[in-house]
Amino acid sequence: MIHVPYKGSAPALQDVIAGNCQVTFDGAAKPFIDAGKVRFLGTTSARRDPRFPDFPTIAEGGLPGYDLTYWLGMFGPAGLPREIQMRLNAALNAALADDTVRKRLAEMGVVPVGGPPEVLPRQIRAEIESLRAIAARAKLRFD
Repeated sequence: MIHVPYKGSAPALQDVIAGNCQVTFDGAAKPFIDAGKVRFLGTTSARRDPRFPDFPTIAEGGLPGYDLTYWLGMFGPAGLPREIQMRLNAALNAALADDTVRKRLAEMGVVPVGGPPEVLPRQIRAEIESLRAIAARAKLRFD
């Protein structure tokens, strides 16, 4: 597989539909799946996507242990004052607790998590280690 750095999911999906690219990882592809324009191959998280309960996870499809959830994080410049971090964090957590926001995210297959600022760096480190282990087991080479 060759990584192609698209500037957003829309151009990537367009190229998959047109046959210029073979696959994309996109949580917003549901309308194209429903319309038969693209084929759902598997969800990257450890659990099946509730929008597609009959479709397997990648781990079920043959890569045991694969669990790469789609996540978004808020980042700021190094040295951002703690007071500003905490104000931004509180606003983000309040938004993620809003029922309208949660409903819209669920429609896109996103499960809001939130939490204190220290959670995201821990998650990133854990994900890197998990992916290293998967790559080692699969004997993947990176050219």
